[in-house]
Amino acid sequence: TDAVDDAVGTILADAGWEPLVEPLIAGLQDELAGVSSLEEAQAVIASHYARMGTEAFAQKLAEAMFAARMAGEADDALSDEA
Repeated sequence: TDAVDDAVGTILADAGWEPLVEPLIAGLQDELAGVSSLEEAQAVIASHYARMGTEAFAQKLAEAMFAARMAGEADDALSDEA
């Protein structure tokens, strides 16, 4: 494994991926259930995209980037391989 694999593993082990994705897709299935054309679906997705909650995902991404930066500053190995 390498540092990226380790970071992803840590993120997923903390609380799983569902809490990160749920705010992004909350309500989208219900909204799409009511459309009857491709154009309506595109409008629903565009509207949903404009208001979806990205805070949890952005926070976890920032934490992972910080950890990667600190690993680099400390000259930690990027891989377990020699």
